[in-house]
Amino acid sequence: MVRNRATKKKATCYAFQVTALLTIGTLTLLKQASSRPAYFQQAISRSPSLYSQQYLSGHSSRLESGACQSIESAVSWDGRTLFVHGQRIFLWSGEFHPWRLPVVKLWRDILQKIKAAGMNAVSIYVHWGLSHPSPGQLDFGGYRSLDTFLDMAMEEGLWVVLRPGPYINAETSGARISTGGIPHWVTSQSPFHLRTNNSFYLSAWSPYIAHINAVVRKYQVTTRGGGPIIAVQMENEYVDRDDVGYPGKREMMIQLKEAMKSGGIVVPLTINDAYMGANYVRGDGAGDIYGFDSYPQSFDCSHSSVWKPVVPTHRTFHEKTNPDQPLYIPEFQGGAYDPWGPDAPGYASCANLTGAHFQSVFHLNLWAANAKMVNIYMLYGGTSWGHLPFPGVYTSYDYGAAITENRSLSPAKYAELKRQGMFLRGVREFQETNFIREGVIKSDASLEADGTHETGVFATVLRNPGGAEFWIVRHEDSTSSDTTTFHLNVNVTFMNNEIRQTRLLKIPQYAASITLAGRRSKVITSNLLLDDTVPSNPLLDAGATSFLSRLWATGSQWIFPTRILRSHRASKSTPLRSDEPTVLYSTAEIFLTGLSGDNRQIIFLTGDSAEEHEFSIRLRGRPVESANTVHDVTDHVRMKTFRWADDGKETPDGINDAQNGFTVVSVLRGFDGLATIWDSDEQLVIFADTRTVDTYWAPTLEDADANGSTSHQCGLSGVPCDAHQYRNFYSFGTNTTILVGGPDLVRKASYSKARHTLDIFGDVDVGGDGGDIWLSVIGGPRDVKSVRWNGQEVGFAQGGAVRTYVLQSKKSVGRFGRFDPPVLANWKYADSLPEIGVRYDDALWVDATNETTHIPTKPVVGKKVLYGCDYGFCEGIVLWRGHFTATGNETGVRLVVNGGEGGDEFRCLLAGHLGTESLIVAFAASVYINDVFIRTTYGNSTNNRNIIRETDEVYEFPDGCLEVGKDNVVTVVQDNMGIEETWNSWDTDGSRSPRGIRGYQLLPGGDFDSWKVQGKIGGYWNFRDKQRGIFNEGGLFGERHGWHLPPDELSASESDFEQTPWVKRDISEGLPARGRYVQRRQHDVNDTLSIGMHGHAGVGFFRTTFSLKVPKGYDVMMSFEFVDRESLGQPYRALLFVNGWMMGKRVGNLGPQTKFPVHEGILNYDGENAVVVALWAMDAEVPIRTSVRLVTDRVFDGSLSYTTRGITT
Repeated sequence: MVRNRATKKKATCYAFQVTALLTIGTLTLLKQASSRPAYFQQAISRSPSLYSQQYLSGHSSRLESGACQSIESAVSWDGRTLFVHGQRIFLWSGEFHPWRLPVVKLWRDILQKIKAAGMNAVSIYVHWGLSHPSPGQLDFGGYRSLDTFLDMAMEEGLWVVLRPGPYINAETSGARISTGGIPHWVTSQSPFHLRTNNSFYLSAWSPYIAHINAVVRKYQVTTRGGGPIIAVQMENEYVDRDDVGYPGKREMMIQLKEAMKSGGIVVPLTINDAYMGANYVRGDGAGDIYGFDSYPQSFDCSHSSVWKPVVPTHRTFHEKTNPDQPLYIPEFQGGAYDPWGPDAPGYASCANLTGAHFQSVFHLNLWAANAKMVNIYMLYGGTSWGHLPFPGVYTSYDYGAAITENRSLSPAKYAELKRQGMFLRGVREFQETNFIREGVIKSDASLEADGTHETGVFATVLRNPGGAEFWIVRHEDSTSSDTTTFHLNVNVTFMNNEIRQTRLLKIPQYAASITLAGRRSKVITSNLLLDDTVPSNPLLDAGATSFLSRLWATGSQWIFPTRILRSHRASKSTPLRSDEPTVLYSTAEIFLTGLSGDNRQIIFLTGDSAEEHEFSIRLRGRPVESANTVHDVTDHVRMKTFRWADDGKETPDGINDAQNGFTVVSVLRGFDGLATIWDSDEQLVIFADTRTVDTYWAPTLEDADANGSTSHQCGLSGVPCDAHQYRNFYSFGTNTTILVGGPDLVRKASYSKARHTLDIFGDVDVGGDGGDIWLSVIGGPRDVKSVRWNGQEVGFAQGGAVRTYVLQSKKSVGRFGRFDPPVLANWKYADSLPEIGVRYDDALWVDATNETTHIPTKPVVGKKVLYGCDYGFCEGIVLWRGHFTATGNETGVRLVVNGGEGGDEFRCLLAGHLGTESLIVAFAASVYINDVFIRTTYGNSTNNRNIIRETDEVYEFPDGCLEVGKDNVVTVVQDNMGIEETWNSWDTDGSRSPRGIRGYQLLPGGDFDSWKVQGKIGGYWNFRDKQRGIFNEGGLFGERHGWHLPPDELSASESDFEQTPWVKRDISEGLPARGRYVQRRQHDVNDTLSIGMHGHAGVGFFRTTFSLKVPKGYDVMMSFEFVDRESLGQPYRALLFVNGWMMGKRVGNLGPQTKFPVHEGILNYDGENAVVVALWAMDAEVPIRTSVRLVTDRVFDGSLSYTTRGITT
């Protein structure tokens, strides 16, 4: 029976409908508070100032009928996928945290690279702590701007999943199971448990979420247009049980959902479960779409070749838990984080752990589970600059992702991701599939659920309702590196005398076999229609404006058809059948299929050159140049045409008329390059080996002549959106593409019919010899007269299906590709630890007089609470000064210093979600008595087996260091490594960490007269650097006096830089050896203490300036690199400031990071730069020998340009 493709089985879909929103102020809110839930009234009464009109402008109020049209979500779903404006989409997303790339203009670079990989969405965390640094103070400016990011995403044509928390994880300070991203002031001021429904926590997050709501209202996808936000995540990775952690979890989720819904969010609210725990699937406070994390390889980058098996239960869990919603993986492993420690392998190993082979096997295993909403965490990791990291990780958050920290592409990993993304973009039939069966392939090519393991190949069969089948195959042992060959019996459909028939076909027919080489997975296809239909967006249809106007007027909910017949096909010479496939079967991978710029169907297939491949295609149209026959293309590409006889048997086609049957193409082992299989007026079929296909890009072809705005404001004022709002979204604004081969990246392509000009924008790596680069264009518009690369016209070389052009390299390219940045010289030095002087005046420091604390972990000894956060100093280095009047009997001081994660191994009780991990603790604290250095205490000094969260030690005073009867001072310089993760199961108070001195005691007796504390100037209440934010600075003397700032900010600040006694001293010389320190000498069984001179311990600032002159049009990726003269183990740590930004923390005795990428926008590429290293030497008897150099990582001649240069965000 012929199935009519135009008739779709009606899907059960769910969509939100809410009333329109009014802007209301605090008075209105207070007036209406009586009608709100009790917890809402309590929050307002406790903190009315936090609910100012600015942050509550989005509170909803039901309108009188007819006052305003309602706003409805244009996002709906069924048990398979999302629908956007009625069109099915496979959400294929990558995670990117804009705040980890604090140069706003570079966000576009990452977004373009995400889209170039074939992805259609980006997922972002919003960092509450960065945006809400202190009570009553919200800041969404600069690199925190959501509006700017969302405008860019709209312009680039990417949907956005917004994940504002309030808790976000992300290995940021306070990360993991408890307070990831929660402001540090909340952790210290809250008298109640975090992430519960208590009134303090509600009043803390409400202003932040109110601002999020206001942003989402402008940018969410609605029937009136809106912007790119397709979903908003509620909270993150939270359990729904009261037998662990603290009660009030679901009640908090109810509060959060109510706040978001009443705040005007109409797109789906999603859940990200930390594991397959079915938390918040149903009931009050549940999300609209449930999802769960999956990190199947865990985080052992040290053994990157050791695999764990694929997870086999995703599909069955989904069918049992939420079959009415899509199978959603909000975080699927895209890399791994790397901990501190000399044995840490670095992110190259993490990239290998989750490299191209991992992506092939594990991503396709998700596809086999019928997951249609997948987000890769991370796609670009970036940098945890300043004091953003939680204690377990260092500055780099490269994550081993497909886009590296310096923004270059990880070759094999990105290429595999691109092949997958292009398949999903082009093969629309894969978006709607049902699970059919799975099992082991037998030697007779059949599939059995409980096979006899004859081939060792496991297959899952998915089927589209239209009949297309997808066989996802892998090794039965998914960790296997074997090479296996096999055949498959697949169902194929054909027309015989106007009758639709199905038969079982053993494939390949002529090639030797299908090969599964090593750790790989494949998608083998059959019965693909491909070209009968294309996605349709009703916003782009003629009369759409009036149609939508009528839609809004009626308030109806519509589910638009996802496909329509291509009307232009009616005039073609070959009539199309909506019931006969274009691709009968293919053992080759489909890289791309779609509509080309010359209005033809492109089918681009690929496969490894070491394997044989075969595909059967119904060729259409009149050949462009050759006779209307099929013939062998090369010695490695064989072609044969056949049709079906009445009895259903294959019959060779004697007249060689490809249009009357199917053509089988066999690609023999050893084929390299690209072959044109069929080039007609309707269809272009090409094949390339995978190495060749990886050099090709498939940008959507934008209309350079189009007018109209992509602004998110479209539709908000009641004016319908025009057809151009989503013009850069594939299948919504454009269905056409071209293929471009040669460059290292193609970002965009556009065509002007008025000028007959094709513009292609992208990047070329000029790190080589600077020779000519060939540009291959496939499927360009027929009437093109001029091709321009980054605005420059290129010379035509040869034609055919593949039109080749020459990019004439700039004469400077060769030289600039080997660009050597300036040597960092002329360093100046100043002491940054005058606080150890007995006569140092700390009168302006904060009095540490607290005797109680909200931090759950209480002090162990001493009357005063010495926790930095309790005094506003949560980030960076904090200094403590304890004053006491010496009697002469004091022999030392006991100090309990808490500085970072540690103690027990982190046991994440998530049913195998993360496994068991050991994380290195990198905190340290140096202790002085008066101006005499005693020693440094380390959380971890040498190796991975000294994991200490807190030290409890005695610091002995040598003879001659005390002034009897006078004021004496114990000074502690402590490096705060951030707020830590939870180490007990779901204890949300585990991250309310007691950073500081948890106990103190003069020995043998007595007490301190007073304690003083100092961190960053102003603390979190009134910190100075609003541009960079609260996480940038700490409390070192040089930081407090602005020595790290660039020249233009020094002159505008209150810095005493000019009055500082700077001396010329190279950083390689280390600190001057002039400090007093405790010498410990062993005599027999006893140690003797004395005061030594010329010690190396202390803190100093090294500063130099240099100029850069980088020609515009070049993307030069640079890093600062520490080069130690000695091997790993030097006891020092260094803070790297570049033009005021703290871009790296180097821990010499731990490592592993020595290289710190710094981007243009932090670096001034057209002027002067200042680099400052705060060097903390932690051992008096070990001179520190290190140097810093600026190195070039990559140089690209490209289209990533800026309107301005300089130090700007």
